[in-house]
Amino acid sequence: SIQEEFPGFEVRFKEDSLLQKATHYFLAAITFGAQRYYLTRYHTMIGRTMWVPTKEIWESKSDQDKYSLFLHEREHMRQERRRGKLLHTFLYIFCLPLGWNPYRRKCEQEGYEKTLWAVYTFHGEDALRDPEKLSFIAEQFYSGAYAWMWTKAKTLAWLDDAVERVIQGDITND
Repeated sequence: SIQEEFPGFEVRFKEDSLLQKATHYFLAAITFGAQRYYLTRYHTMIGRTMWVPTKEIWESKSDQDKYSLFLHEREHMRQERRRGKLLHTFLYIFCLPLGWNPYRRKCEQEGYEKTLWAVYTFHGEDALRDPEKLSFIAEQFYSGAYAWMWTKAKTLAWLDDAVERVIQGDITND
């Protein structure tokens, strides 16, 4: 379980945190409004705390959706453990010039590959290839959601490859 691998892991709600609200306004400002959904649509891993938008949103998720999210965020905790908290945090946050951050991109690729595995495992190939789901994931990489961390063409090529690797069994829940 995630608790066994990461003692102290907890889920908290952004709606209850002044720091998360301040982060929301900061991200909206530095992305010129492109990341204006931090408080309402995004889940965030900080240390061993997974911040979710609201209790209502969290409780409305199916167990499968929660598990998928745990896999994605567990991957980020593993990345932090491999590199150390300070180095991981520094590399993940700093993106100069604005957006181009190969470390954050790689971390998010690994996280979203776990998300894709869960979609395939729980819902099958049709759901994995769902254009709406794939478009949402792709936009995280080439839009202001994560501060423009990659190009659209490279994102789409990686995502097509990741879908195929999931189907072939090369991406798993390890």
